[in-house]
Amino acid sequence: MATAPTLYCKKRELSTRGYLNKMKKEGWIPGVIYGKEKNGGTILLEAKEVKKVFSHTGTRGIIMLEIEGEKSPVMALIRELQKSPIGDEYIHIDFLPLKSNEKVHNIVSIHLLGEEQLIEQGKVLQVMTKEIEVSCLPADIPESISIDLTNLSSGDKVVMGDISLPASVELLQDPSTVICIVAQTRTTEEPESNVVEEAAKE
Repeated sequence: MATAPTLYCKKRELSTRGYLNKMKKEGWIPGVIYGKEKNGGTILLEAKEVKKVFSHTGTRGIIMLEIEGEKSPVMALIRELQKSPIGDEYIHIDFLPLKSNEKVHNIVSIHLLGEEQLIEQGKVLQVMTKEIEVSCLPADIPESISIDLTNLSSGDKVVMGDISLPASVELLQDPSTVICIVAQTRTTEEPESNVVEEAAKE
């Protein structure tokens, strides 16, 4: 597991609409830490810091929350992230606190390597998903999963069961779930959609 990013936050004493609107105008994002006592369960995060961290690490994986007035940081995952429909601004974040000795369900990003080479060869890549759901201890959460596509031929497909996961990481999805399909090169006689459908049935 890579070093977890840190977000500094302060406790939120009020939950009135007027107070929250005032905090948002001052550059704060309200949040909640599930299961934490009232002295730390509702928090405020600085919007600029949140954007900075998310732009570098994304919103998946462990985040360390350093709460004003508390000695120990809280290890957590983002469970819900609300955005404004206008301007794409973060407006609320829910966190799930973790324990180092308890397994957690998490979504991990899949990185497809060699996609450009396939396209250069005239092949058509149909991507079904770029995420995988796993269960493991917090320290074992993969930063991402990489799949090399360079040796695939037309008609090949990659499924969840093809991924080689560490022994400490359990796949929570059907192993036959398709990640991507390499379709035959498009021709005038056979539309791309038909080729992809046939490959998915194999």
